[in-house]
Parts: sequence; structure tokens; C-alpha cells
Amino acid sequence: MTFELFERVLWPLMIGKGMPDADDGRSSLAEMHASKDLQEKVRRAPVKASLVFREIVSYIKGSSQALDCAGGRLSRAQYGAIGKKMAPAFEKMDEGTSGGGGGGGGGSSSSGSSAGVGRDLVYDLYLKYEAWKESIGAYDVMDACFAIYTALRAEGYRGPRLDEIYVDEVQDFTQAEIRLFLEVCVDKNALFFTGDTCQTIARGVGFRFEDLTTMFFQLGEQQRKELSARGLRPDDMPKRALVQVPRVNQLSVNYRTHNGILGAASQIVSLLLELFPHSVDALEKDVGHFNGPLPTLLTDTSKDDLSILLCGSDPQHSQIEFGAHQVVLVRDQAAKERLPAELQSALTLTIFEAKGLEFDDVFLFNFFADSPADDRTWRVITSSWARSRDESPTDTAAARERERASGRERCSERASAADVADEAEGAELSIQAPRPESFDRQRHSLLNEELKMLYTAMTRARVKVVIYDQHEEKRRPLFHYLLVKRLAKVFDSRDAKRGLAASSSPEEWIRQAKNLMRQQLFQVATDGHSNGHSDGHMDCVRMASEFATRSAADRQAEGPTSPPHWSS
Repeated sequence: MTFELFERVLWPLMIGKGMPDADDGRSSLAEMHASKDLQEKVRRAPVKASLVFREIVSYIKGSSQALDCAGGRLSRAQYGAIGKKMAPAFEKMDEGTSGGGGGGGGGSSSSGSSAGVGRDLVYDLYLKYEAWKESIGAYDVMDACFAIYTALRAEGYRGPRLDEIYVDEVQDFTQAEIRLFLEVCVDKNALFFTGDTCQTIARGVGFRFEDLTTMFFQLGEQQRKELSARGLRPDDMPKRALVQVPRVNQLSVNYRTHNGILGAASQIVSLLLELFPHSVDALEKDVGHFNGPLPTLLTDTSKDDLSILLCGSDPQHSQIEFGAHQVVLVRDQAAKERLPAELQSALTLTIFEAKGLEFDDVFLFNFFADSPADDRTWRVITSSWARSRDESPTDTAAARERERASGRERCSERASAADVADEAEGAELSIQAPRPESFDRQRHSLLNEELKMLYTAMTRARVKVVIYDQHEEKRRPLFHYLLVKRLAKVFDSRDAKRGLAASSSPEEWIRQAKNLMRQQLFQVATDGHSNGHSDGHMDCVRMASEFATRSAADRQAEGPTSPPHWSS
């Protein structure tokens, strides 16, 4: 059960039809979920599918506590008692409304929360989810995780000896999945995790390192109680068998990206900490080793401006040719089909596909236009700016001085600080501030996911970030926010002598294509190999093409009711 299948098929049935009838099954499912009546009920639902999916996957079924419960899931009371810091999206049952509620409310409390939707309603939806999932014979990742955990507890681990385990992108794992590593590792303290909570964009996963250390502490306490019940002390056990709380080390120096990009990315993190303080770990801002160009914003999305941006104003360079180290990032596969002709020759990935990869230049296409968040949700950013603008002059000056001293406010290598300041002042006048929207934590909860998605996209770049978006109202709050903070610049065609598009050698294309193959991005790898016109590359092209065809066939075979492949 992937999120795509959950949102497209099960969610309309959970919202509009309730529990399945005895005769509801695979044959009638495809017709039911697409009915106009159910789709209208989904549109008016008081809660978003992505938020409920995350509560199910990360907490009701994916928490460490759930593994030790009957059936691998929390009871209604256990779910309702989870601390607000761990699961902040919905009110606890002892302080929110019970029995479900209506919409998210229209106002904003002093804490930025809404009591309109509580965990009781979420648990009702979870029960409907399980019923519909069972009616079609499907399963989800947490079902598989609990089955593996149960088998390990009953029979032990019989695979190759694992003395140490290293996990990258740990923010993509639930607590239950991380506990599987503990079960199979000989040394319970020889696990090494790396990750970034601001890049928690995997659907269904809510992760913080603070929660991870809490989980290890609780497991250690539980282990000591079990030893005491057997008349044993911790000193009686090998040190490697005792679960201890891991030490958390922050890496604040970014070796991929320069300060021009990191300034904007860090400001997005600041927004997350302000609006959703329990959704990310509060850490020091990243600092790069060198300066670089600020992200470029296209406020005029005409074909002429895009061509000048890519090719430059010199008519002798009119052919657009992208390099192996440049990428266009989009929301989903469908967005790839809507690319302007000027961008269609570039490597194109979704933000999910690009996670873990890096490129010299990133072109972010229609991030706001294709966003599930409406323009009112994005205007919450303007409210944040308005609050910061109301600071006293002394406070503002002190804040700017601290930013300068810590290296967060950087200018382009090719521009002086004065040039950047003048450009920002002009940009501020050219983009009028949108009307602020009062913040409500539940009604605007999608903004949490959207800001993390934007942060992930921007930090794929080593050199340049260009944001091209055709929805003026949705893009305006963020564009205005970055410009008045002097963390971005507006593209000016009059200064574009040299375009951003760059060519690459066949060897560079071959290396990039092999890298994409390792990431199982077979279709994009096919394009990369095709650009690498060198001796012997045709075998690589055929291999990539075969993998791409097989992958597409596998997705096609996964009808709307068949269990998808389990992949992390």
C-alpha cells in the first residue's frame, strides 16, 4: 500500500463511504473511488490524506511502542496519549475534542493550533483504512515490518552476522523499521545513523532525532526491567548487548552547497521552526565554505525570458543544450509531460527521485503551481514576514549583525554587498506583499510538508538554483519573502549575456547515467546514456532501456487494487 494508492483509491472510500460492505471488493473498487460524489466529499474533508497516512504509518503502526502491542498497532487510548512533541499534527484526546470534529477552524489561537480535528477522528479513519485494505487483500509496509519483527522475536535472526549497521537517510525510516536493525545487529550500540529532518519528505514518515534518542532510552529502560525480573543486573550482560542512548553529533558545515543557496535554505528551516517547531530538530544553521550566487527567481514566465535565461542574450548561442550536471525538478511524473519545450532536453526528475543526489544547477519548475496547498496556505509565509518586520529597529539591526557574523547572509561572488542590497530593494518594490493569512496549525498543516519539499529541492544544487513558476498567486508569498530577506534575486534579461545551459562531454554523461542506474532511475539513465556518444555505450543504453521497460511494466501491472512492491 503506497501513499499514491492510499490517496487515489482508499481515501475517497474512507471519507465518503465509511466501512466496506460485504460485496465490496476488487471488482467494484475502481468504479467506486472515482465517483463524483465521493470526490466532492474528499474536497470538503476536514483533514488531508497525507496527514492521516503519516499518523497511521509513523505512529499508530510505525512507532516503537506499536511493535510491542497486539497486532502491531496502538489502541485508541495509546495513540491518544502520544506526546504532542512526537505527534504534533493533531490534538491529544485529553486536550482536544473527542469523537471527531469538523473543519480546521478559521481563526488562530495564540499557540497556532486548532481544536477542530482530534486524534479520535484520525483513529476512526484508521479503522476504516484497515477494513478497506483487508477487503482488497492488500498490505502496507508496517504489516510487513511487524511480521518480520514477530518472526525475529520468535525464531531469532538466522542471517549473516552483522556487527555494525550504517543507515543513510535515516529520516525516511519509521521507529519500527529502525528497531529491526537493533534486532539483527550483534552490538546494539554499533548502529550509525545519518540524516536531515528537514528532508523528511517520504510519505507517511514523521521523524526527529530527538524522538530517536527517546526511543533508545525507553528501550534501554525496558531492557533493564526485563533483566531485573530475571534476577540479573546490567553488569551481568556483555556491554554490546545493552541498549544505550546514542550520541547525536551535528554537522553544520555543508560541503556541497555554497552560502548563497544555504542562506535561502536556512530561512526555510527558520520558517519550519517558527510554524511547526516539533516537526524538525532545532539545530544550528548550515554554513558553506565559500560564497556563491543567490537563487534566481523568474517573475516573468514568458518564453522569451526563459530562452534568454538558458541561452543568454547573444544570438549566436540560440541552441539550448543542458549538461549532465544540470537537472529540472518537478512535483510528479505527470509534470514532466507539461515542461516547456525549452526544458525538455534536460535531465528531469521528481523531487523524490532527486533526494540523495546532487547537481551543479537546479531548475525548479512549477513547484507552487502544482502544489496541493492553496494560495491562502502559502500566504502564511507573509504573516511570518509581517511579524518579523514589526520588530524594533534595534532588534532587527542586532539580528542582521548576528547573521553577518555567523556567515548566514552572503552575497554573490560576482556582486558586492551593496549591489545585492540595491537589487533586493528594487525587487521588493516589484513584488507587492500578498495579504497575510492568519496561521492555523491544522488548517495549514500542508505547509509543513511543502516547506520540507522546497528545502530538499533547493539543496540538491551545488552552484545555482532557478525557480520558474507559472502560478503568480501561489509563488508570490515565498518570492516576496526571500527578496525582502535579501536571500534571492530576480532574473533580469538585460544582464543575461551568458546563458545557464551548459554542455557536457560524453564521459560525463556516461558517469551520470551510471549514477542514475544505481538509484534505479532507469528511464532517466536511458536518456543520459543516449547523450554519451562514445565507443561501447550502446550496451549501456540497451541495459538502461530494458530496466526502464521492466520498471514501467511492473508499475502497469500494479492495478489499483493489487499490493505494490515494498520498497524503502
